[in-house]
Amino acid sequence: MKAILFSLFLLPAAGLFAQNDFIHVDYEQIGQAISDSNSVYYYPRLLELYKSGDTTLTTLDYFHLYYGATLQDDWSSMQRFEDEEARRILRKTSADPEELQMVKKALEEYLAQAPFDLDQIYDLMVVTDQLGQTEEFEVHLKHIQGLLAAIMETGDGLTGETAIHVNKVPDEYFVLNIIGFAYGGEQALFYPCDYLSVKKNEYDVEGLYFNVQQHFKSLEKILGNIKVETPIDYSKEKKKKGKKN
Repeated sequence: MKAILFSLFLLPAAGLFAQNDFIHVDYEQIGQAISDSNSVYYYPRLLELYKSGDTTLTTLDYFHLYYGATLQDDWSSMQRFEDEEARRILRKTSADPEELQMVKKALEEYLAQAPFDLDQIYDLMVVTDQLGQTEEFEVHLKHIQGLLAAIMETGDGLTGETAIHVNKVPDEYFVLNIIGFAYGGEQALFYPCDYLSVKKNEYDVEGLYFNVQQHFKSLEKILGNIKVETPIDYSKEKKKKGKKN
């Protein structure tokens, strides 16, 4: 089911690599903006608009929503959709309406707690499309397009310095596919980035960097403030590749 609507999002890599004016992800500035009740990016207001299905949100609104989520007390980069029955149905080529309604309910309950999980927003969009619920489908389509637009404004992924910022590891693979690349099977850590190799492509790109600094901060919190890694100087560090566990 997941491949049915993927073409709606495919973002040509050529456009991404032509950019050079990326938005700097400054979490201190984001924190100030989303905590100021007089700011247009005040988080409670933006989140309410998002959850209500508002389709007028701008790319900067989505930028503050997505990255601002990591600054909330209850946010964790390890949160995952764990409903195995729903996941089983999603893997099927087709499902009956009753099954789809069950999956929809499970996804909605999960997204109420983790509203910016790209994989599950996509799954819910597919399910609402299968159920013929056009208005809901359009809302999920608009939201995931807005989130992706915000993410792709943060970098081209070609170097550690221009890494694409994502909140958690699964989002790396979602974005990789959206750009039109296939994962090459190798991964390496260059704190605070994750490097993913990609299969042979027309752009001769060997891999992409994703900045996951908030993921590491989340892990440190879970581990009781134990430091996960120390920063690496990209200009001196040689690329080390290792199989993804």
